[in-house]
Amino acid sequence: MITINEYYSDVDEIDEVTLVSKSDSLWKNGSLAEIKELVCPRLFNLHVFVNLVGNWKCEGWWYIICEMVELVPYIEDALDQVGAVEIKEGFIKLMNCFPENTKFEYSEEYFDLVNFFQSLGYKVKSDNLKNIPREERKAKIKNMRNCVENLDEITNNFWGGDSAWEQAIDYIISNR
Repeated sequence: MITINEYYSDVDEIDEVTLVSKSDSLWKNGSLAEIKELVCPRLFNLHVFVNLVGNWKCEGWWYIICEMVELVPYIEDALDQVGAVEIKEGFIKLMNCFPENTKFEYSEEYFDLVNFFQSLGYKVKSDNLKNIPREERKAKIKNMRNCVENLDEITNNFWGGDSAWEQAIDYIISNR
């Protein structure tokens, strides 16, 4: 398994560009599951973290939940490993908006659930979701939006500017 030390051994100065470039290089090895098998747990958490930060800075948490679903099962641990405690707590609250048995994967069922939370105007296919009364769905949508907005606000307080990249660099230094 590739370690952080091995993976960053050819790098003298680590900055945002280096982090993104090294992460992009890992993606060339395949899916997140394939990368997880290739690298040590600390490097895997760093990879998840760098992708989380990059996607959050560009699009926010709702984008990550909708479009980067393969990261979702690993985000809590990655946040924990880098010491982003408050963000992790907000993320857990967001995850609690989802039904307990949610499988965070690229699937029709998952995207049906995302559509359910997106808007009353979005049709859903699942009979379970269709049978939820309109007012209950409205309340669930509002709760989801509040959790996403709160998490974006918490995250912005900690990661505005370059502080998230600095957190990733500190994680590399402490795990070399």
